[in-house]
Amino acid sequence: MVSAAHAALRDQEAPPISTKSFKPINRIESVEVLAQALPYMQGITSLDLSNSHISDEGIKALAKVLPNTRITELNLDGIEPPPEHKNKELELDLLLKKLPETKIKDLHLEGLNLTPDK
Repeated sequence: MVSAAHAALRDQEAPPISTKSFKPINRIESVEVLAQALPYMQGITSLDLSNSHISDEGIKALAKVLPNTRITELNLDGIEPPPEHKNKELELDLLLKKLPETKIKDLHLEGLNLTPDK
């Protein structure tokens, strides 16, 4: 699976990355592919997914792998569901529940419509 993730990331246009941060191209499937590769990218400490379309599958994939990364900063400012799900709220609960298991100290959620559980 890692080789498929690596190939998919390699085939994208070169994103602006440094040895410590990564911002993928705004493709829905790229978040799921990136999540597969993140545990092997131990030099990455900052992940910027701001203003991206992210599916619930992408959120679930991130939640699953973030505890196995060195990411200390996660930017989710302005993320939204893919256009075909535009009236649906993102299911961020799983990701937020996983935060205590991660190294994330700086979380950006500006512009998200978060409603507390009742």
